Amino acid sequence: MTNDLDDKSKPSQQLVMTPQLQLAIKMLSTPSAELAALIASTQGLEPAELGDPDLLQVPSDEELELQVETGVTPWSFLLERPPELAASDADVWIFGNPPIARANRSAWPHVRGATRDAAWVVRALRQRAKLFEQVVTAILQARPELAVARGPIKPVSVRAISEHLTIHEATMRRAVSACCIQNLHGAFRFDVTKRGVTTSANMLQ
Repeated sequence: MTNDLDDKSKPSQQLVMTPQLQLAIKMLSTPSAELAALIASTQGLEPAELGDPDLLQVPSDEELELQVETGVTPWSFLLERPPELAASDADVWIFGNPPIARANRSAWPHVRGATRDAAWVVRALRQRAKLFEQVVTAILQARPELAVARGPIKPVSVRAISEHLTIHEATMRRAVSACCIQNLHGAFRFDVTKRGVTTSANMLQ
């Protein structure tokens, strides 16, 4: 006789894949140029019109609570392209001395909505942009030469970045697979190899 519990009484260890979670995962690995098509079927979500408030700039309730508790200013996009960079639709700009990484607002869809699902998608887009910036910042800290690279950089461990940001490695891989960066010499995408994350050999046109 054993003390094993039957399967029905064991707590589930599986992650429930709700439609929202499925969409969030797809959004992470979808290039920004394709995001509008991906989220187009969301009920209550539609392109913003001239003069509408920028919902992606609005901090979440959690961010506002954190500001009250710690005094930390909520994250926001960089709205104007740094003058030293050429125009591009890159998700994250790398610029300055010492170099920093900042998310480019113009790369993300401008949307509005009134339903619960629409509000959730807006928050997910904002979180996606923040994550992209955090990932590029972590890579830049490990490889400062990213700011002036014209081709591949020395690979950075996926595990090291994931642990630094306290995110799952799969989340990290999805983010870098879709993220486009712009440095002083041009726009690149990332490649994930067995050795880690590096930049693609060719600049984007």
